[in-house]
Amino acid sequence: MEKSKVSIYTFELNQGVSEEQLICASAQVDALLLRIDGFMYRSLTRIDGGQWQDIMYWNSEAARARGNRIESSPAFDAFISLIDERTVSFQSNSIVTQVYPQMEVA
Repeated sequence: MEKSKVSIYTFELNQGVSEEQLICASAQVDALLLRIDGFMYRSLTRIDGGQWQDIMYWNSEAARARGNRIESSPAFDAFISLIDERTVSFQSNSIVTQVYPQMEVA
């Protein structure tokens, strides 16, 4: 059985970018992700010290690869334009175990 995947991007915002701007741009990316077969869940988290994490769960590596297609969209470009490229790090990990109750969207 193919393992689910989690993609984790850690980054800082460009100077002068507000949390509200990031959240608005992130919502546009959410709309794209929700149309991708195999996309499970996404969360955007703020880390103490000014860093952020964008965490996406996929039901397979193939689904994660399909998710890369959004990188050519204007919504993705708008989101990325808010991020300081020099601070971006990326991980793609296999999920070993997971449990989640029925969730409400924030």
